[in-house]
Amino acid sequence: MSKVSPKIALLLDSGVAKHKAGDLSGALADYDKVLKRNPIQPDALWLKGALQIHAGLPKQAVTLLEKAAKFRPNDVGILNDLGMALEAVGDVEGSRVMFEKALEIEPAHASALVNLARFFLADGQPNAALDAADKAIRTQSLLVKAHNVRGNSLKNLDRPNEALLAYDTSLALEPDSPEVLLNKGILLYEMKEFEEAKEIYQRVLKITGNGSTQWADATMGLGLIESDTGDLASAINVYDQVISVRHNHVLSLVNRGVAKAKLGQIEAAASDYAAALEIDPDCSEASHKLGHLQLLQGQWAKGWDGYESRWHVSSNISDRRDRGLPMWKGNLQVPNQKVLIWGEQGLGDQILFASMLPELVKRGVQVVVEIDPRLVPLLSSYSTTMPIFGYDAIPPEVITEVSSQLPIGSLGRVCRSSRDDFPEPCRYLDVDSHLVLSFEKKYEALAQGRLKVGIAWESINPSIGAAKSLPLRHWSPILKEKDLFFVSLQYGDCAQEVKAVEKETGVPIYVDSDFDPMQSLVDAAAQVASLDLIIATSGTVVHLAGALGKETWLMIPAVPEWRWGLTGDESLWYRHVKIFRQNQPGQWSGAISKVTEALSLT
Repeated sequence: MSKVSPKIALLLDSGVAKHKAGDLSGALADYDKVLKRNPIQPDALWLKGALQIHAGLPKQAVTLLEKAAKFRPNDVGILNDLGMALEAVGDVEGSRVMFEKALEIEPAHASALVNLARFFLADGQPNAALDAADKAIRTQSLLVKAHNVRGNSLKNLDRPNEALLAYDTSLALEPDSPEVLLNKGILLYEMKEFEEAKEIYQRVLKITGNGSTQWADATMGLGLIESDTGDLASAINVYDQVISVRHNHVLSLVNRGVAKAKLGQIEAAASDYAAALEIDPDCSEASHKLGHLQLLQGQWAKGWDGYESRWHVSSNISDRRDRGLPMWKGNLQVPNQKVLIWGEQGLGDQILFASMLPELVKRGVQVVVEIDPRLVPLLSSYSTTMPIFGYDAIPPEVITEVSSQLPIGSLGRVCRSSRDDFPEPCRYLDVDSHLVLSFEKKYEALAQGRLKVGIAWESINPSIGAAKSLPLRHWSPILKEKDLFFVSLQYGDCAQEVKAVEKETGVPIYVDSDFDPMQSLVDAAAQVASLDLIIATSGTVVHLAGALGKETWLMIPAVPEWRWGLTGDESLWYRHVKIFRQNQPGQWSGAISKVTEALSLT
């Protein structure tokens, strides 16, 4: 604080004491008394500005703090608070400039370091955020916000146990901090420590007032736990509580939509997503999920628009292989275009979207493909019409010849804007016939004239795998229906699961340990091609079989992934895939019965 007269100093000290005690109106009155005497007194301008930030009046705070900064341009406290006020009014870049300027003057200023750490996190730089937080703690070890942002940084670095320790350190300093408690609760929820997370959320509810932001976030967290533990109806009731009090709570609207969609309430779910977008048009989660529902319903043009939001949602795990080229607009009328199409998402997704690559070539587009290297040999039949490379294997001279780029998941916007755009599905992956023959000979010797049936039952997708998986122990009616030769096509180590089911049913299931299908997709494709029939839940095996033109019976949830549609037993993407659906969400018995009946007719 600058040197001031005794009367002004007394008023400023009084205002600060009241401010710390939570008497904001009393503090404001003291600051205003100072400014009445001297309208440009920098300390009063600064302190009143800081108060306005706490009072939720950031515009007024910016005006006051900018005036204070003119008189004391090198005061890091003023610059830091001005940065916070600018951030609150949406001037993110201006805010960052203030924090950086404060740190140029005082590199160890703890509060500015914490604020810059938050920006690093928002920019996807958790290591830089952690470094800034650690510097702040070395300067001011008891700063609650520093330990909190350290926890957030460690969480983003996938170091959850260390993050919990950081949150606990912060809570030891300020046990009733709703912000820190919420961060800890969210992390525990993500670690699937539901009971501990529930205790944290309930603690937040006791601390905060009904209807506050923290109350709403904690209540929503309880709803997420209900949803993840299978009680969707209770989850919806919890989200209803939040929305009834805070009508604009976007994430509760989105999560209520998710729960409704899982229950098959498609229109109601779409309505929730649309309501969330009315409140926040930039809400990527709502846009993404609405896009999925629209694709599921066959509203292709609208759905692909929402599908583009996948890059901005928390569930996205794809690397963005952006080469700095302009994004291709999909204009097929421009001659001599050379476009780089790069792979993203999982293997199954890349196989599905690869079905559209030949169409681009037929329509005169010069295509260069960068894709999962395991798929390169299977697309080799197209190599004369479009160069195909594995990730990071494209020669630099090829890139220089390319004029634009597009992620493979965006091809739908170009090639599939309506149902009429879907051609008759055909086989489009290639597999070595000699390798197929070697699998055929092996399995025919073991099958001894029986129909050779490949089965896969579990998805390894971290976000939706459980909902579309059907544990092998439930396959007994299918396995016992006829004397068939079953071959496991399941990825990963499933030997113990297979042995348990074999013991229970008396039906042997052959597990081919001569290769790893996750590493050698060529062998996996040849294995699939050598069999008579594939029965599986949704996963890479189905996409592989469909692209190879192999007869496939697919069992899916009542509300499946968008690619399978809501109704019908045929796939728009694969001619030889027949669909067997759950009758009710979560109930597989109907699909199992239909498959069993179909087997009896083979």
